[in-house]
Amino acid sequence: MTLFRGWPDQAEALARRSGSTDVDLSSLQPGSLPALMPAAERGEPGSRANLFGMTETFGPYSGYRLDTPMPRESWGSCGTPFDGMEVRITDIETGSPLSCGMEGQIEVRGPHVMQGICGRSREDVFTPDGFYPTGDLGYLDDAGFLFHRGRIDDMFKVNGATVYPSEVQAALKTIDGVENAFVTQVDGDAGPRVSAAVICSRAFDPVELRSAAKELLSSFKVPTVWLVLESDERIPRGGTGKVDAARLRDLLARQTHSTTMEGTS
Repeated sequence: MTLFRGWPDQAEALARRSGSTDVDLSSLQPGSLPALMPAAERGEPGSRANLFGMTETFGPYSGYRLDTPMPRESWGSCGTPFDGMEVRITDIETGSPLSCGMEGQIEVRGPHVMQGICGRSREDVFTPDGFYPTGDLGYLDDAGFLFHRGRIDDMFKVNGATVYPSEVQAALKTIDGVENAFVTQVDGDAGPRVSAAVICSRAFDPVELRSAAKELLSSFKVPTVWLVLESDERIPRGGTGKVDAARLRDLLARQTHSTTMEGTS
């Protein structure tokens, strides 16, 4: 195997188990997901594009050379739309196109987009000019690089301020000792609460995690419900391996208080 692409969670799970298997990963080339690469061969965080796509586009529709850093001002992006694919950002409420740098719904049009959905009319699926509203949030920078902020239905508000789970997850994963993070909302007496399940390589007190998160995030984005785990075996997933958001919320809803390291052994 010389190149591994897939979901980041897949690579991280394989990396954690590589020491207990006979799989030889030494032939992997730059461009493989970084969790599987030796530390010295990984690109700087955010420098390589995250290929971005969906079932409705039959795979990625935006990306960049996997073995080449993007321009620094576009780090953290999903690269640029592939040839033939048109991407625009529209206002979530009105559907009006937005300018570069403005955040809204990602819409796509091109030869790799599905023709329709069984049992639904074309007018129900596409805009009048043929764009498919993806349900994803993002923006395009001045150079045409696409930044993904999360799913519209994952976004929630805390005290009137918008929280993007993907942003909080990315910040938590930069904390030394945090291998992965999964963020969602849990309803509380005063409204939605930011909640996180974190996979840690060492013992962590949630108070310590919260203190570290405050250095990285605005106060309203810092999780108030924590579940600290030694592995991701308790993270609920569907048949394809993706995290089951509804079951994750149920899991975290039971964590009204979390003051000790909870393992899986």
